[in-house]
Amino acid sequence: MNNKHIIFWGLLILFPVVVLGQSNKDSLKLSPKSGMIIGGLCYQVISPNQTSVFMMVGGLDKIKAYFKLQSNFGVDDPQLECKDNGIINGTERWFTKNTERVRLSITVGKLFPLSDNMTIFAGGGYGSRMFIWHTLDNKSVKNTDHSVVGLAAEGGAIFKLDKVYVLGGITSVNFFYMETFFGLGMMF
Repeated sequence: MNNKHIIFWGLLILFPVVVLGQSNKDSLKLSPKSGMIIGGLCYQVISPNQTSVFMMVGGLDKIKAYFKLQSNFGVDDPQLECKDNGIINGTERWFTKNTERVRLSITVGKLFPLSDNMTIFAGGGYGSRMFIWHTLDNKSVKNTDHSVVGLAAEGGAIFKLDKVYVLGGITSVNFFYMETFFGLGMMF
């Protein structure tokens, strides 16, 4: 597990306590229907295709904000880099057909309720997407033409059906690749 994944899980555990809690003695008491937790899938529709999962936690009562983590749990951390031409340090390398995609995104945003059953949201944060090739001698190489790190931006809508939330939206890192995401969740 690399440092990015340790941060990912650490923030996932701490967020509900910090954002949804209060600083007084009633910090463990939440008003009814004040929070939501949603999990789902992200899918990149533009080639190369990529799937990842996300978890979104938010408050609809007072703070009207959310925190979202997205990852495909990829852990490869290549030491070499190349472009689409496959040249590494001036030498052409031979690659296998095995590729990997490593995806991580941490975002926060604002919830904008339009009605009792519909909320739109917009947010931003940090994101990374790494496209990795493997050489014939089992080395991992980051393809810099298809990898990006930087600003993650997203937006979408949440629909409430009784006690279930249905979510759909779009996300991107540096507006380089676009991903659609869908999820289901519940109130707490």
